[in-house]
Amino acid sequence: MTKKVKIEGNMAAMLSYLGQLYQSPADALKEYISNALDAWRECSELGIDLEPCRVHFKITPSRIVIEHNAPGMDEKEFEDRLKRVADSIKKQKDFAQIGQLGIGIWGFMQVGKKCTFFSKKAPALPTYRVTLKEGHDAADCEKATKRESLSEPGMRIVISDLKVKPTKARGPLAVDRLEKKWGELFDSYLREGNLELTIESKGTTRTVSPPDLGLPRVASDCSEWFLEKAHDKKFKTCFYYDSSGKGVVSVRHAGVDVIKDLGALAREEKYWDETVYSSGFIRGFVEADFLKPLPSRTGFESNDDWVALLIELEKIGAVLEEEVGSYKEEEDRKRQQAIHEKALELARDILDDEEFMDLELLGGLAKRRRKAANKESRPAGESTGERSREPGDRQTPSGPRINIVEDDFEDGAIRHSEFISGVVRINKLHPDYRQEMKGTDSERLAYITMLIGKETIGFNDQSGLSEEALERLVTYVYRMKRSKIFSTTGKGFRGRPMKLAV
Repeated sequence: MTKKVKIEGNMAAMLSYLGQLYQSPADALKEYISNALDAWRECSELGIDLEPCRVHFKITPSRIVIEHNAPGMDEKEFEDRLKRVADSIKKQKDFAQIGQLGIGIWGFMQVGKKCTFFSKKAPALPTYRVTLKEGHDAADCEKATKRESLSEPGMRIVISDLKVKPTKARGPLAVDRLEKKWGELFDSYLREGNLELTIESKGTTRTVSPPDLGLPRVASDCSEWFLEKAHDKKFKTCFYYDSSGKGVVSVRHAGVDVIKDLGALAREEKYWDETVYSSGFIRGFVEADFLKPLPSRTGFESNDDWVALLIELEKIGAVLEEEVGSYKEEEDRKRQQAIHEKALELARDILDDEEFMDLELLGGLAKRRRKAANKESRPAGESTGERSREPGDRQTPSGPRINIVEDDFEDGAIRHSEFISGVVRINKLHPDYRQEMKGTDSERLAYITMLIGKETIGFNDQSGLSEEALERLVTYVYRMKRSKIFSTTGKGFRGRPMKLAV
């Protein structure tokens, strides 16, 4: 006969473990913001007209006080919560809630050893006081004194006997760190004006704001979407183009990130072979309250709704790819222009050296130059008997005008470049070009600058006999660059990468 043995344990120790499940003190404290928002959302779902949820933190060396205007809990609700640890009553709600585990009130143990709650449910109800202590398996519950009572519905939470120094400049509860972390975490609530979050420390109060991305929106027409076979299940999207290539897309539930990086998850789970969500050029979030978060809130249940959401995101991905492509083309154009301008500047500096003083410069390289020692000046207006240059090679006081164009040459990959009618044409078909354009901006800059120098020297050779020799010399240089000794040392020709303003 099977014997059943009731599992028992040290409740005080278990509560202490639960309170320290959070990754950091900042994560533990954010639970009290989440609880306030859940109470605020519940009232909003019931049709109660509310002001924004206001949460204020006052951080001192000896204690942390959290106050919010969302309705608190009455005596019965508090007692129910204390008797149902890790069994959240929020699961019974028919609308999305941030909290799901029923352990949020114990998060203070990551920060301090004692926490006192002053809670007022409604204007006509008294303020209820509950004190929890680390190492104790019972709570002290009583009606608050008149001096302690709250004047309006809400809650005051006082954490004392602190384990960490909250005012330490670079500590885990440094105001800068909290401001950044909570600004990202509660982005949608802050951006929509549903949450006003402030932090007071050392006599200064800061208002937490959503991150100012300063990035262009993409796929804005897809900001509200629904599942194809369930139009009542809607989700929101908010995407930005991120030229850094480091952007991530999160998936949120009740306004808070559950999946931090959809692209990384897609690669790991092989949802898609290649996707714009993992490209790094998209930053933003998908908010789907109809999904069911896992108890650990590290992901969602892989049910039919999750699969249907992935199908819809794949459709939106096609729109994102098209818009991202347009932005990348524009970024590439600006970067190319910046490299061209920098190459002209660098070539101008080099060709102004004594060794090149006798060369006639191309117009875009114009610089106030000294008169070459081996050239005699000619009286103004004296005829030389020479024919004028071809149309387009119109002289300026410092040489013909110049422009740089990267193009496919009609005769294939034979030549690196040419100079015609004031334009330095660079052959995109040449193997050296293709190789260098894969490199850093510094490598691209070096290549363009080299070809400007080549064309300047060739321009000064009226016989045209130097063209083949110059082509061979450039080929020799870039074959040398890719030789074993240069590629393995990583030094020499490559030099230090250059940053270009685009």
